[in-house]
Amino acid sequence: LLTLVASAALTALFITAYLIYLRRKVVKPILTMTEEAESFIQKETQISERLQAIKTGDEIEQLAQAIHQLEVDINVYIDDLTQVTAERERISAELDVATQIQTGMLPCIFPAFPDYSEFDIHATMLTAREVGGDFYDFFILDDRKLVFLIADVSGKGIPAALFMVITKTLLANQAREGNQAADIFTAVNAQLCENNDAHMFVTAWMGIYDLDSGILSYVNAGHNPPLIRRGEGQYEYLACRPGFVLGGMEGIIWQSEELYLGQGADLLLYTDGITEAINGDMALYGEDRLLEVLNHKAGRKPADTVEAVIQDVKSYVGEAPQFDDITMLALQVLPFVTDSLTVGARLEELDRVLAFVDDCLEKDGCPKKAQQQIRIALDELLSNIVRHSGSESVQISCRADQAGIFIQLRDQGVPHDPLAAAEPDVSLALEDRQSGGLGIFLVKKLMDRVTYAFEGGDNVLTIYKAYQGDED
Repeated sequence: LLTLVASAALTALFITAYLIYLRRKVVKPILTMTEEAESFIQKETQISERLQAIKTGDEIEQLAQAIHQLEVDINVYIDDLTQVTAERERISAELDVATQIQTGMLPCIFPAFPDYSEFDIHATMLTAREVGGDFYDFFILDDRKLVFLIADVSGKGIPAALFMVITKTLLANQAREGNQAADIFTAVNAQLCENNDAHMFVTAWMGIYDLDSGILSYVNAGHNPPLIRRGEGQYEYLACRPGFVLGGMEGIIWQSEELYLGQGADLLLYTDGITEAINGDMALYGEDRLLEVLNHKAGRKPADTVEAVIQDVKSYVGEAPQFDDITMLALQVLPFVTDSLTVGARLEELDRVLAFVDDCLEKDGCPKKAQQQIRIALDELLSNIVRHSGSESVQISCRADQAGIFIQLRDQGVPHDPLAAAEPDVSLALEDRQSGGLGIFLVKKLMDRVTYAFEGGDNVLTIYKAYQGDED
C-alpha cells in the first residue's frame, strides 16, 4: 500500500512538474504571442518587445520571432503604402491643376460670335486623366479676319500645361500684331527655342480667314492635316505642307498656303487623340474611320459635327481608358444669305440688274458716289460674263453691312477667271496698248476688293465696296 501511495505521489509530482514546464515553455509563450497580436491590432501596429523575450530554444521561439518579423514587415509596408498614397495624391492634385490650366485658357462660350453672319465656329476638348497639352484658340482680328488654330504640346502633366499656356499666348500676341500666318510661326518658334531645356515642342495648325475675300491663309507645323468639305461635296483631307514642329529647332522658316473657302464650306481641325484612340483590342480609331464618320454622320452645323465625332469615338473605344486629350475645332462658312436675283445672261438684262442693286444700296443707305462706282463695275462684269462664260443665266446677290456691301455674281459657264489677265499698261498711249483688260482693271480700281473662285461648278465673282470715305 505504501508503495502504491508513493508511486501515486511521484506520478502526481511528475505531472505537476510537467504541467509547470509546459505552461512556461508552451502555454505562456503562446498566450504572450496571442496578446501581442491583439495589442498590435488595437494599438495601430505598435510593436512591443515581448516576443523578443521568448527564449525557449525550440519551434515556439522560432514562431515568436517569425511573428515579430511579420509585425516589422507590416509596419514597413504601411509606411511605404503611406508614401505611395501621398505621392499619388500629389500627382492627382497636379493633374487637376493642369486640367484647370488647360480648360481655363480656352474659349468655351458658344455661339462665339453671334454678331457675325459669315461663319459659325465650335470647338471642344475632352481631357484625359493623364493631362496632355492640347489647346485651341480663335479670335477676330481687325473686325474682318478670323484667326483660329489647334495645337498639341509634347509631354504630359504640369510641364505640358505650362508650355501650352506659353505657346498659346505667344501665338495670339504675334497674330494680333498683324503678322502673316507663316511669320507668326517663325517668330514663335524662335521664342520657344530660347532656354528650352526640357526639349518640348508643339505641333500646330493655324488659319487666318478673310471674311471679305473668302481667302484662308494657313500654315502647318507638323500637325494632322484638317478635313475640308466644299459645299455639298464630301469631306477630304486637306493637302498641305507638313512643316516642322514649333520649338523643335532654331532657324526654321515656314511658308503660308492659301485657298478659297466658299459658301457652305466646312473645315475640321483635330488632334491625334481622336485618330489614335484605341479600343479594347488595342486597335486605333484611325483616319479612315474619321473620314467615314464625317461623310455619313456629321451634321450641317459645326457643333453637330463635333458631337457626332465624339459620340463615334466613345462608341468605338467602349470601356477602354482615354490616354490622350480629344480636341476638335469646326468652322463653317455660312451661305450668302442676301437679296438675290437671277436673270438671263444677256446684255438686255443690265437695266434690271442695276435696278435690283440700286434698290439694295438705297435700303442700306449707300452713298451716291459708291453707288455710281458699283454701277460701273457691274456693267463691266456682266458684260464680261455674257461674252466669255457661255452660261444661260447669272445670279446676282447682295449683302450689306454697316461698313459696305458685297455683291456676288454666279454663273454656270465654262471656268473663266477675269482677274487672271495681265493688267494693261496705262502709261502707254492708247494705240500702243494691247486690247482687253481695261474694264477689269477699272473694276479693281473702283472696288475695295474683287475675288474670283470656281466653286461647285460655278464661276463666282465677288466685289466689295466700303462706304467709309465716300461722300454723297
